[in-house]
Amino acid sequence: MTAYDVNATPTSDNANWADLPGTARLREWARDVWEACATATPDPHEWDLVGRAVMVVGPDRDACVRALRCVADEAAMSFMELLQDGELDLPPMPALRRAAPALVYLEPTPWLADPGTIEDAEQREMALDLQARLAAWMQDFDPAHPIVIATVGSEVPDIAESLRTVGLFDRFFRIPAPSMEAYGREFVERVGPSLCAPSIVNALGKVGLLYSGHFETERRRALALMRLRRLVEREHRPLELVDLVNLTLQGFAEEESHAPTSGDVRRQVAYHEAGHAVVAMVDSKGENIPEFVTVVPCGAFDGLVVPSLAYMLKYRKRETYVQMRHDVRVSLAGRAAEELVLGAEHVSNGATQDLQNAVLHAGAAFAFWGFAPDMDKPGRAGSNLMIIGIDDDEFSPSEQQHLESQVRAFLASEYEVVKEILVANRRMLDAIAKRLLEDAVLDYDALCEISLAHVPVIPPSQRTPGRPHER
Repeated sequence: MTAYDVNATPTSDNANWADLPGTARLREWARDVWEACATATPDPHEWDLVGRAVMVVGPDRDACVRALRCVADEAAMSFMELLQDGELDLPPMPALRRAAPALVYLEPTPWLADPGTIEDAEQREMALDLQARLAAWMQDFDPAHPIVIATVGSEVPDIAESLRTVGLFDRFFRIPAPSMEAYGREFVERVGPSLCAPSIVNALGKVGLLYSGHFETERRRALALMRLRRLVEREHRPLELVDLVNLTLQGFAEEESHAPTSGDVRRQVAYHEAGHAVVAMVDSKGENIPEFVTVVPCGAFDGLVVPSLAYMLKYRKRETYVQMRHDVRVSLAGRAAEELVLGAEHVSNGATQDLQNAVLHAGAAFAFWGFAPDMDKPGRAGSNLMIIGIDDDEFSPSEQQHLESQVRAFLASEYEVVKEILVANRRMLDAIAKRLLEDAVLDYDALCEISLAHVPVIPPSQRTPGRPHER
């Protein structure tokens, strides 16, 4: 028996125009659809102009689907999803018309993609057959009982060219990803406002940054939310921002608290993390004061530094050479601190992931962004404008060699700068390491206190904007 789900839930269920920026054209279309549905004398030519099948394109697939739910709500239509064991199913159109007017959402399964991308001959033939049946099914349109078809994707070519033609999918809307605040509101609504502490409710942008950046799919978001609800239930307390931060760092696996490291290893970890914190604060002139620093082992880490979420929010959309260089310097700072305090021969392998981040970030900047080492110096800004890897082309041997030499020289030069910063701020480095050995965890306020005591160039006015309201 053919099975299909009819979902006509109200848009208050994670679907609200206010949380979907850049959707003005889509809202106009919703009103056009409503008018076409409401006309007393249905006109097929009017529907040709309105569009009977559309595709919403955007970087966040879930947001695109929520936008379609908003369209259905505003146009007073049922919202329907056709599902059959996770595959696209096409019930007889007369059966669907009983629910008209309706907006039917087709999940973008691989069968909708260009058959030429399918290597297996049998599966390619199956895709061609399904697309031919889908085309005939979509063309069976009755303006008196309108069934509007919609799908979503990252780009228009995500669906086969044979389906992108007048009379089939012939209208396309592009929407941006929701704002970080919108993602934060979604998180709060899904967890439950009564279960969220002020550190979450008053920091929606930060919450959204963590929630959307680390849990990209609905499957992962659902797992994250369940993990946090269980935490709240077990500890009988509201959810704090630090709980979400910890989840992004440790992953979904629950584990016992690690025994603290002791002796020389603990001191080495303390200076390593203190090095990250000092360079983050000094090199950013107080903009990147970490959320917290800890030497409590968790997951695969003996300690860690969580950078300022406000700083990350501020520069997430457009990155300059200064921000790239800052990230690299912070990544190198843990290893540099170990060398400064313990000597080069006692540097550990604890900086492996830090070095990986530095290599990848600098490599992306020099390969893809047109940045050049020392481009802040006269005459250097235009020295590396031939970007490589265009259209995912493999690097040629000469390009690879050129990039490697740039990255190696840049990291070596910046490593020396980082050591100079730490030498100039040795008293603050020692103060943070000493507090970590005593308290194990230092939060934003403690780091502000230490930095203001040792670095007069970081005035109180440069504390992260809005932070006092989020405590």
